[in-house]
Amino acid sequence: MREVRNDAHKSAWRMAFSCREAARLSSEAMERDLSLPEKIAWRFHLALCGLCKRYNRQLKLLHDGLHEHSEGLTEATDVKLTKDAKARIKNALGNTTG
Repeated sequence: MREVRNDAHKSAWRMAFSCREAARLSSEAMERDLSLPEKIAWRFHLALCGLCKRYNRQLKLLHDGLHEHSEGLTEATDVKLTKDAKARIKNALGNTTG
């Protein structure tokens, strides 16, 4: 009986703090320090929701990997397309809008 009650509490909490909100906070946690209430609610949600926990791990992996290999990516390059390439792109875009 206690097991059923715990599951109901977990489900109620997940609905009160949505996975969408947890995903948003996972992303924001990479860029800024979360407030204490945000951090507590986010961590609690991650403890109960395996999918959000997995998403957070994957997001962190991508974030860390991009930061490790980002040298040279911030420099703007002046890329010019050939007339042929522009025509192919224009043609492809024209075929998808019809």
